[in-house]
Amino acid sequence: AGNGYYVRTLDLASRLGDASVWIGVALIADSSVTDAGVMLDDLSIDVTTSCATPAAPTLTAPANGATGISATPTFTWSPVAQAASYSIQVATSPSFATIVASASGLTATSFTPAGAFNTSTTYYWRVWAENACGTGAYSAVYSFSTVPAPVD
Repeated sequence: AGNGYYVRTLDLASRLGDASVWIGVALIADSSVTDAGVMLDDLSIDVTTSCATPAAPTLTAPANGATGISATPTFTWSPVAQAASYSIQVATSPSFATIVASASGLTATSFTPAGAFNTSTTYYWRVWAENACGTGAYSAVYSFSTVPAPVD
């Protein structure tokens, strides 16, 4: 058995945002070794992080300007690279002064509110993504109108 130096590079990009990462060193010896040890010489750890907030999601349904939408809609949007979670707001005004439904920490790209919306009403909705680097930009604001109230 000869002495040798080994250089190993670990790509830890998939661990970005983890509170800690453990790196272990193991010594494996064959049966002829009676005295073994590990020496770390010139250990260097270079940390290069590339962190960016996620882009704005693209809303998919209900479509912008859609009419006759169910009072219990399911909202969907396209996934965003590097997004860890999403938040959504639904309001009765484009300024979002009156929010009627919201959710945060969503890991799926869809949301169905727990209760029904009013019929014959226009709603506005937007979504944004978040990750360990921060909060991304709002999506475009979409509007839709719910089905007309039933006639008595």
